[in-house]
Amino acid sequence: MLLCHTSCNILNMGTLQAYLTEVALWMRKNPYDVVTILMGNFDYVSPQNFTEPFKNSGIQDLVYTPPKIPMGLNDWPTLAEMILLQKRVVVFMDYQANQTAIPWLMDEFSQMWETPFSPTNADFPCTLQRPPGLPVNDAKNRMYMANHNLNLDLNLGPLNLLIPNSNQLNTTNGVNGTGSLGRMADNCTSMSPRPLSSI
Repeated sequence: MLLCHTSCNILNMGTLQAYLTEVALWMRKNPYDVVTILMGNFDYVSPQNFTEPFKNSGIQDLVYTPPKIPMGLNDWPTLAEMILLQKRVVVFMDYQANQTAIPWLMDEFSQMWETPFSPTNADFPCTLQRPPGLPVNDAKNRMYMANHNLNLDLNLGPLNLLIPNSNQLNTTNGVNGTGSLGRMADNCTSMSPRPLSSI
């Protein structure tokens, strides 16, 4: 199984097993860290295809298995509890996850919601985009992930492209000010009792 973005012809990062092997080695050298892996499965590949790379990489024994499906905000263990139990790798999949068959491979959208994906608005509103139609009361009992990566919407005749707005990187990754990660964190935290996770 290959790790690719958009197409393996455009960006091929090698095999999932090789990547997980590298992460497993790092995890063993850093026994007090917790890592979350969110796998995009845009091709709707069977989740069974993901199990062997986890087993063969040596990371499987560190993977956290939730005690219930889905996990609400108050169901999650603390980071300290995960570290003490040595279950420090949390794995989500966006599409096709089947927690009945593979309990540790968590369905992203039954556990969390996301702010607008590939944002072009430098204000980075902390609004729910995915999963669509999620009631506000249900969202309040889930984790959320802020997509904080500013993009430009280019219209070149019939071609419409989203590209990273690299000219604004220092602002986008900044601690404070309009368009900064710090401002988005403050905004989202004011709307939720929990701090945000961001990509």
